Amino acid sequence: MNEREKQGYLVSLIDMWGLALEYLFRGKKHLGTLSELRRTVSEGQNPMPIFTSVNMKNGKTENVVDGEWCEFTPFEVGFPKYGAFIPAENFGSEYYLGHMVKKLPETALSVLVGIWSSIFSINLTEVWRIATGVAPSWVQEGGCASATNSKPSALATHVINPVTDFAKMLCGFMTSRPIISQMYNFLRGFNLHKDYSDNTGFIAWKDTHPDAFPNTMTPNDPVLNLVDAGFAFNAGFPPVVIKQAQEYCSDRKIPFPKADFKKLETEPLREVYVFEDKENPEAPIVLHFPLVNVSFKEFKAPGMKRVGEKELKEGEVDVDIKSSSSPYATQNLTYTPEDFQKLINLTSYNIQNNRDIILDALKKALNRTKDRTGGKKEEKALGKTPTGNTLLTGSQKTQISKAQ
Repeated sequence: MNEREKQGYLVSLIDMWGLALEYLFRGKKHLGTLSELRRTVSEGQNPMPIFTSVNMKNGKTENVVDGEWCEFTPFEVGFPKYGAFIPAENFGSEYYLGHMVKKLPETALSVLVGIWSSIFSINLTEVWRIATGVAPSWVQEGGCASATNSKPSALATHVINPVTDFAKMLCGFMTSRPIISQMYNFLRGFNLHKDYSDNTGFIAWKDTHPDAFPNTMTPNDPVLNLVDAGFAFNAGFPPVVIKQAQEYCSDRKIPFPKADFKKLETEPLREVYVFEDKENPEAPIVLHFPLVNVSFKEFKAPGMKRVGEKELKEGEVDVDIKSSSSPYATQNLTYTPEDFQKLINLTSYNIQNNRDIILDALKKALNRTKDRTGGKKEEKALGKTPTGNTLLTGSQKTQISKAQ
């Protein structure tokens, strides 16, 4: 921590959390840096890792509904929303108007792991939501204040706070994030084009959304306030997470398959859900694997039924994260080795048991690409999801990638 501060970085308790995770993962061996992972994917020997975080534009009191997605790969770090990326090794250095003004040593991977897993950046509103299942009624979904403006490209914008001092104090207390990671903002100094609101990546048409106020957006901030992306999308229940994803994409005019949420809510949970919009080939095929124990209770492997008391007991994995008796409840930050292995066995089984569904979706996506390109090889932008590709989503975190 002292060394990082001497190097010129902004330090926080999240850095300490990252060091603790590094020690748990590797002992005394360091994880290295993000750019060093290039050699593990440069020849196509491994899938391209894409890590995500959410930037809270108003810092410690921002609601994640307005957060901006930040993507990390071994090659670059940036914001798809602004179309701005820098080399991974330069993340954390100081920039102004797109020029590096102070080069700092590359950020250790342990620090980034701390950001990507920053459970300690949680606020009391989210704690309340986890405990009760609903947000406090006195905290609006979009934050504590309402806002208004005329033209989104105009500088003469202002925010109106029609709340009492007590309500403002209470809301601030509930939404404050005492622990948050801060990094120098490589977007600093840029001005948004006067017609930026025409870009579908911005939600300037919502007069209460931060995008409606260009003079308060991220390029005007000296630092980035980064938290775990799970604070934005972190629901294992399909009707909830898919609805969140659909609303996110709808606001930004990103193609996304439609889903019948009322029907989903009445159906028993499945090991995998396939969402496809056959009328819109631009929408990706989405496979969602919720964390459920359906057939694993009775089968130790696809087609191999459990026999005997021992094997049946091994199939008893309580993954109801809302249950206080489950070892995987949200509030449990660590698992015993036995519970960890059970979780690995369950998720591995759910993937293997639905192998044919996965392959079928991949074939459909491949055929879409062939139909669109006439069989010609496409050039793909690094780190982007091509139109018509298949998005695989996990139960704990869902990343929404705009179809290019």
